Amino acid sequence: MAVTHYNPMRTKVAITYYAAHDISLKYDLLVQDRRTLVDERKQARATAWAIISTCNTIKQLIDVWPETEPFTRDMVPTAAPVPAVRIKDANKILALP
Repeated sequence: MAVTHYNPMRTKVAITYYAAHDISLKYDLLVQDRRTLVDERKQARATAWAIISTCNTIKQLIDVWPETEPFTRDMVPTAAPVPAVRIKDANKILALP
């Protein structure tokens, strides 16, 4: 059985169902399913971050966790040319012998 409550301004209507009503039972199941899903997602995120935080590079991540390669393949940087460092100029700037 449901009880309907009307707002005097008639802007909102609230329907209250008893705890043993089918809709209340289904709602409780959906709430529990949502909680379970949220908990599983938190656990998955924590596990993934535990693995990711042990790696310094994308290549290390792929070596440690090969299943991530399809997702990280595009993130592996290509070798960029490194500018030549002139040791004499650096020593001069830093006032080193």
